[in-house]
Amino acid sequence: MRKIRDDVIPNSGTPRCALICVLCFAIMPGSASANAKAGLLPGRQQIDVLFLSSLDPDLPDVTAMVEQAEAHILGGSTRPVHFTFEYLESPSSFSDPSRKQATASYLLEKYGGQTFDLVVAINEETVGLAEQIRQKLFPDAALLFFVADPKDPSIWLKPHAGRTGVVRQTNSSLTLQLALRQNPGVSHVIVVSGSSDAEKSEVELARQQFLAYGSNLDFQYLIDLPFSELGPRLAHVPPDSVIVFLDFITDSRGEQFIPARILPDIAKEANRPIYGTFSSVVGSGVVGGSVADLGEVGQILGNDGVRILKGAKPEDIAVANGDFQHYVVDWRQLRRWGIPDNQIPKGTEVRYWQYSPWELYRRRILGLLAALLIETLLIVLLLRNVATRKSAQVALTRKEKELAEAQRLARVGNWLWDPASNEVTWSEELYRILGIDPGLPIPGINEIERFFSPESISRFNAAIKEAKTTGSIPEIEVEVIRPDGSKRCVSACGEAIRDASGRITHFRGTAQDITGRKKFEAELRDSQRRLASIVDSAMDGIIAVDDKQVVLLFNPAAEKIFGCAAPDAIGSSIERFIPQRFRVEHAAHLRRFGETGATSRTMGTPGALWALRSNGDEFPIEASISHAEDAGKKLFTVIIRDVTERRNAEEAVAESEKRFRLIANTAPVLIWMAGSDKTCNYFNQSWLAFTGRSLEKELGNGWAEGVHPEDLQTYLDTYARGFDSHKEFRMEYRLRRHDGEYRWVLNICAPRFNGDGSFAGYVGCCIDISDQKEAKAVLTDLSSRLIHAQEEEREHLARELHDDINQRLALLANRIQESDQAASAHTDLLQKKELREIWRLTNEIATDIQHISHQLHPSKLHYLGFAATVRDLCREVAHQHKIQVECTVKDLPVELDENISLNLFRTVQESLRNVVKHSRAHYVKVALNCQGNMLQLRVSDDGVGFNSEQVSGAHGLGLVSMRERMRSVGGELSIWSRPFLGTQVEGRVPVPKNAANKVDDPASDRRLQGQRSSTVNFDSGRTY
Repeated sequence: MRKIRDDVIPNSGTPRCALICVLCFAIMPGSASANAKAGLLPGRQQIDVLFLSSLDPDLPDVTAMVEQAEAHILGGSTRPVHFTFEYLESPSSFSDPSRKQATASYLLEKYGGQTFDLVVAINEETVGLAEQIRQKLFPDAALLFFVADPKDPSIWLKPHAGRTGVVRQTNSSLTLQLALRQNPGVSHVIVVSGSSDAEKSEVELARQQFLAYGSNLDFQYLIDLPFSELGPRLAHVPPDSVIVFLDFITDSRGEQFIPARILPDIAKEANRPIYGTFSSVVGSGVVGGSVADLGEVGQILGNDGVRILKGAKPEDIAVANGDFQHYVVDWRQLRRWGIPDNQIPKGTEVRYWQYSPWELYRRRILGLLAALLIETLLIVLLLRNVATRKSAQVALTRKEKELAEAQRLARVGNWLWDPASNEVTWSEELYRILGIDPGLPIPGINEIERFFSPESISRFNAAIKEAKTTGSIPEIEVEVIRPDGSKRCVSACGEAIRDASGRITHFRGTAQDITGRKKFEAELRDSQRRLASIVDSAMDGIIAVDDKQVVLLFNPAAEKIFGCAAPDAIGSSIERFIPQRFRVEHAAHLRRFGETGATSRTMGTPGALWALRSNGDEFPIEASISHAEDAGKKLFTVIIRDVTERRNAEEAVAESEKRFRLIANTAPVLIWMAGSDKTCNYFNQSWLAFTGRSLEKELGNGWAEGVHPEDLQTYLDTYARGFDSHKEFRMEYRLRRHDGEYRWVLNICAPRFNGDGSFAGYVGCCIDISDQKEAKAVLTDLSSRLIHAQEEEREHLARELHDDINQRLALLANRIQESDQAASAHTDLLQKKELREIWRLTNEIATDIQHISHQLHPSKLHYLGFAATVRDLCREVAHQHKIQVECTVKDLPVELDENISLNLFRTVQESLRNVVKHSRAHYVKVALNCQGNMLQLRVSDDGVGFNSEQVSGAHGLGLVSMRERMRSVGGELSIWSRPFLGTQVEGRVPVPKNAANKVDDPASDRRLQGQRSSTVNFDSGRTY
């Protein structure tokens, strides 16, 4: 977070975006020079830069300097740049000539044969070493250097052939000035530094700079201390003290530290504020100080490097000199020690400023309020648009029905005649009028006469003759005789179509079946009475007015709608039933309709017309208008429908939607909705409160940001499959809560459908099941311990049976055999036979006990491995129970965990026991294979099978034991079975990647030398 004062330059810390750029160029490892050469582009198309540093690159300030230098070199270069960084040992060792020579030899051996364009040396001793090996290792490379607090700065500031750089001279007194300014009344200054030679030099330099304050302040230097004593010492400094932290890389015991990492612990123990001299320590418990920004040094080195790489001579570039310091403070520490803001010098960088909620989210809050206002306005406009559309759709449907009905009732067909070729084309309605099949070809003009009566033929021919002469066909009535013998009366008329010269090219016209009209003319009065009855019984109001808007017809439905009797309404103006504000518009609308015969809009607000009852109440209506002329007078007919109830229903729907959202927002579960396009369009308040995110961020696919990365792909696949199936589904995954913790949730998703049955999307609710997950984990751990205890008891019993009872039985058998052999020849044969029978039974008992001990604890599992033990078990089952057993082992890991091996073996053992006991199978297949890091076990048989759905709820100890064993090693067990189709037990157990990579070589089995997989078939003692 950052905040800018009028006189303070804020910053949240030095960005390290350059690190990403540097890593993209793959800094080569320092193991061999051949690796460095492999990175060169052919033809020296890249630039090689070597960094030599005796400063620890893990120090954040050193890292910042190197990153900035590399970033600026990269930014200013038009060619690829390859960086190599070499961290040398402590510069203090360079005082030993042999060590310095060994370092030089190491560099010459490692980088011999390479060509460097630029060498950057960091620290004074490193520059000297670089100068020593320069002619041998990089004679053509320019040298950039960075030295801090050199013994003789003038030497470094003078131009030197082939090199330039940066000289930093530390000014610790500025940090002390800031500490004294922000802590009035200080009498004691505690100076903290490490025990290395370089740190002691820094202390001596600071001591010289602090001499000006010696008369007013008591200085105490904490150096040559072990790190464990530093915190307790700072916890008991005098209350009128400040602490100046110069550095602490090496303690008195020689242990190495990074100051930015140890300072948080030191700051917690210290009872007075701490001030530092490096940028990296601000934010680690230090109040601030005039800190060194080595990132700025890196920028200067990078810019100088770019100039050199572009051709500038190093000696022509002036050596940069300065302290490269600026004031930086930690806002949190200012609050901790109660230091007011007015004690911050102008131009100070303030880090970690904490904003108030209004300062942080002011724009978001205002934006949210604006969005809510806009959304409300859009919803209102949408509702009005929906109402308008529905009204238009209803009117359009009614008009289409009226047009279709009018065409059917009018029975009018059109035709086109070409007099030159005598070809005629006509509409489908003429087929119906003439009573012929529309699939037949249209007869010619001369063939049409066969459809007319003799009297009509003469009138038809006369009309054709007149048309050719005058260019017009007067209206004629002819009698048509259909093929079925029925007669129809048809009225036809037409006109000529002329070309540009006035020549007649075609005739066109209409033919109307007026049989009905002729028939009903005699019954006109009856028809009028029936029409009046229809009008009177219509549920919609029907009003007829003349061109002066005087009511001529007012049916009973209109009386009911307007609350006005027909005698009172007839003769009065229609405007009495129109609200005052619409009357002018109504008159103009009616006039336009009378002139054009077309209406363009409804009166009033979009979506509804408004009428006025006799009691003065306004109400919404739908209306359609038509007009006719009688003796030159226009007659307008209006059909009116009261839509008050429908409008109320629409408002009820809107209110229902509002209640739903209220219920959803107050529900204690997380609720979401998605449209048919799979994107989410609603989240309730419980969801937003749980995730701590705004609705805008969650909408669409934004909710996926909160799903745990390990669960996201599985969740999306399940989500997509569920949407495509339009069925209810559920899934479990981890969702990030507002505090950053991932919680397990159960998402239950149900499809939504529109009123017409079309798919509308999904609605889902999520329940936090983390506690249930933890409870299941506890149960699984308990089950695992019970299984472990059972195995220990089995092992104990097996050992007792094998080592004690079995040995005693063997001894007894030997003694019985000795007694049989010692018996004299005169011993009764029956007694000798009895002794041999007892010896045989004793051996059988011993064999059975040995078998039981092996069943209780298979020692072969420990000595021969899992694969061999499973093969032996399959062989034993096949021999004992006369069942063909096929055992397949493929890519089984060698270093398989003993607990996994034991539980898998028990699962195979229990599965084979169930086969022998229940299935009555003749063939069993045991398959073991490892794919990736998943070990799969499958035991299948061709037995009688069973209904697995009915047995799934049973409490058989065998199935429960197998499931618990699989669960105890992180696996899962599934059972498939159908009556008469056999049974299949499948277990899947994850194995560590390192174990999965070491595949079992079946060569350990002498019968299967050289195979990566093996299949052994056991059939009543025979092996194939």
